[in-house]
Amino acid sequence: GRAYARGVELTLQKKISKKLYGLIGLTFYRARYRDLMGFWRNRLYDNRFIVCLAGGYKPSRTWELNARWTWAGNMAFTPVDEAMSIQHGFPYVPLANIMAGHLDDYQNFSFRVDKRFSFRGSNLIAFLGALNLFNHKNEAYRFWDYIGNQYLSGYMWETIPYIGFEFEF
Repeated sequence: GRAYARGVELTLQKKISKKLYGLIGLTFYRARYRDLMGFWRNRLYDNRFIVCLAGGYKPSRTWELNARWTWAGNMAFTPVDEAMSIQHGFPYVPLANIMAGHLDDYQNFSFRVDKRFSFRGSNLIAFLGALNLFNHKNEAYRFWDYIGNQYLSGYMWETIPYIGFEFEF
């Protein structure tokens, strides 16, 4: 078989100066394969694009706040012909539909606050934050439920708060 992944990525970074830092990342790509019948199809992880904005603010030597927002296309999947699937009572997949669809776009906003305690030759960092702070429903998979004659989706984690400690020496 044959496959390829092609794309372009642009990253702009502002290193820390005057308490602010940030990063912008833009990626556009395609990942495809040719099946044994000679048709080009999307690969499973053909997300097509990723946009990432990350940054932080250090109001003092002991405090830091940072955030990251990611928006991306999602994985490829094989959509069924819904009308034919309902009519026949099983998932009907036309040959042209194999890996032709994409799950709903992925989004995630995360936030973290750090407090640094300095000691002779070491540091203790206490932090708290949350992943997926806006609780976006990120689709992990989609399949056709032939009993209910509809698509069902599974979703990734909702908001995940966390707290922790890091010791540097």
